Amino acid sequence: MVLKELQYPFRMKQNEVLLRRLLKDHIKRKEIEEDQAKRKAGYKVNKIYPII
Repeated sequence: MVLKELQYPFRMKQNEVLLRRLLKDHIKRKEIEEDQAKRKAGYKVNKIYPII
């Protein structure tokens, strides 16, 4: 069986860049922060417990 290395998701990179560029009081900022938190939590779980 060939196991691929877990790569950092592109969407998480996009969210990080967006959060750096958006103003603190932007309408969509909270939504993007929530999405980023969910994706980061899922990424950490997959990193700790890889799917076999």
